[in-house]
Amino acid sequence: MSDLLLPTAPANESRRRTRRDAGSDCECPSLKKSRVAFEYQPLDPSLDCTRLLEFESVKSADDIPRCKLIHVTFGQLPKYEALSYMWGDVTNKKMIYVDGKQFMVGRNLRDALRFLKRRSQRQRYWIDAICINQNDIAERNRQLRNMPQIYKRADRTLIWLGQKCFENHPKPASNVAIESSQKARNWKLWADPYWDRVWIVQELSLATNIHVCYGKEEHDWEIFLRQIELYVDDHATRGPTKLERQRRERYELGHTLLRLLETHQNAVCKDPRDKIYGFVGLAVDGHGLPMDYQKTTFEVWKDTMLFLNSTEEFSRNGNNIFSFSNLVKRLLGGNDVAAMDRVVQEYASWIGLPVDTDISDNAFKVPVSLVGAIVHIGPSPKQMRSTLEREREWTAQVSNTFSNDVGAATLENDLLMQALLSRDDIDSGLLTFPTPRMRWSFQSNHTSKRHKYWQDNYAIMRNRAKSATQRIKPPISEAVTSTLEPHLFQLVKVDSSRTPWKMGVAAGNARPGDWICWMEEVQKAVIIRFDEEREDVWVRIVGTAKFTKHICKQAMVPGDRTEKQDFYLRMDVETAYILLT
Repeated sequence: MSDLLLPTAPANESRRRTRRDAGSDCECPSLKKSRVAFEYQPLDPSLDCTRLLEFESVKSADDIPRCKLIHVTFGQLPKYEALSYMWGDVTNKKMIYVDGKQFMVGRNLRDALRFLKRRSQRQRYWIDAICINQNDIAERNRQLRNMPQIYKRADRTLIWLGQKCFENHPKPASNVAIESSQKARNWKLWADPYWDRVWIVQELSLATNIHVCYGKEEHDWEIFLRQIELYVDDHATRGPTKLERQRRERYELGHTLLRLLETHQNAVCKDPRDKIYGFVGLAVDGHGLPMDYQKTTFEVWKDTMLFLNSTEEFSRNGNNIFSFSNLVKRLLGGNDVAAMDRVVQEYASWIGLPVDTDISDNAFKVPVSLVGAIVHIGPSPKQMRSTLEREREWTAQVSNTFSNDVGAATLENDLLMQALLSRDDIDSGLLTFPTPRMRWSFQSNHTSKRHKYWQDNYAIMRNRAKSATQRIKPPISEAVTSTLEPHLFQLVKVDSSRTPWKMGVAAGNARPGDWICWMEEVQKAVIIRFDEEREDVWVRIVGTAKFTKHICKQAMVPGDRTEKQDFYLRMDVETAYILLT
């Protein structure tokens, strides 16, 4: 079902799968006022059913295919063959007749119908562009879920590669010419863009009997493969040979959704949502993923990430949410999936109490490295540039905070000041999450063996932050906390060792006592806050930060830290998308 359901295509105008006609080739007779456009009879949504196509036995001199549609239920075990083909250019349309009414299809499908009619007028066929009402989204969604069964239950799946190999080719004059012509033709069949489409992976993997058709020829799948292997060098790298190998792997390795998305990320389709939907029916763990062509690509991204997060395959791969979210985002259109402003607006519109991950299945676990805790909040970059006294007080505080490593602290502070005075973008891209959508229990974050370590360090850092705050002069503290502008920060490690990353710029809602963690996958620092309730401590993400090394575009070397990546943040899908973007 190649390129299923392009949402902008009219109901009865299927998409083209080959290049535009070289000549005029207008097969449509003069329009008559008595002609009426075809209208679908709706399928019963309470039944597992579909439509099948039959050719009418009426002879006509114009060679325009004439057919009718028949409603069948799957419980009737209907006999039919399914067509797999390319839609192609949607602007080059040809007319056929369905139930005596005119119906527009692409040239490639028109050619396929001519071939099928000559092949057998009594056979029934399932052809997506005709058997599905493309203008009925609810029907399209239902039939989309039925695709695996449609191709599994077909008596045969017919691959149509078109007429292109037989157009305007003179008959070879010698044996050498015949050999050369056969090699050229088979190379063209092997290189046909049909093999690169998303939907054919599912269609051919689920088919039990495959025939390949082109021009006036029809070959069994195995014979066709041997023919390709005989004439095409490097045949295994792509095309039908590669697909046959993947057909076998379905029984050897099993096709998980995650593996299918990774393996076929370069497959082609016109609707980006099909880069996900085209593999759901083939995946052994794909059942339950919502599929709806009314949804935006951002909604599909969220559905896919939440679904992957619930699978065992995702867990076995280390819950690497950012790696997989990047993949899914790229499949759905990259930065065109959703504008950052729109996602932030949607996030900000959410009002309510944070969801506890102890009762939520939608939490993503993200491994991070703990860098340290904020012990001092300084002026905003604007204040540092405009008020010299603020700069002097900040520099004095650097010496006070890092008295055991004052040389390295002074160097980092000088680099930060140079960047602050020479650039006005050092605080760009910082994010504030004033209304957290998710929180998690501190106790649930670690094994019992590690829990006491983190609890003890939390208590130590809380006391150190309070002590550091008390040493700050009130005028500075008041000036900083009265605004949500980004501002400078100083942090120390949870133990008494030296702190490699000592300072930077944080989102405006950061405060002493907050922890800063480093996400290696996306090269971002996240600020987390602890809320004490009864005998437990709850953790939530409140914003992001930039370290001096990050601002100065120096390498953020993980080896600078001594803490291991055994701390996990929990976040909802919108927060993950924002941090990814």
